[in-house]
Amino acid sequence: MEPVVEMVFGSKVYGTSTPESDTDYKGVAIPSGKYIILQQVFSSINTSTGNDSSKNTKDDVDREIYSLHYYLKLLAEGQTGAIDMSFTPKKNIIQTSPTWEKIS
Repeated sequence: MEPVVEMVFGSKVYGTSTPESDTDYKGVAIPSGKYIILQQVFSSINTSTGNDSSKNTKDDVDREIYSLHYYLKLLAEGQTGAIDMSFTPKKNIIQTSPTWEKIS
């Protein structure tokens, strides 16, 4: 998988975080050619250090990575999360690529 972008997201970007807020990351990646040929491309990959049965704590990290095609689909649909990713301030971008610079 080739990273396109990874960014801090959620309350820490919106300026609404508190000392008890967890940390959220969003990203976009291009699946490898192998998975494209085998038609096994993911839409999104979600990971979390939190427990599914309780609220996240300040120590928890949530990460969601979209495949490029799925991100573009969400953007075309006008999905708020995808639009917000396009306008996330550069100071919140952890990793970027020329591909992201062209589409954002």
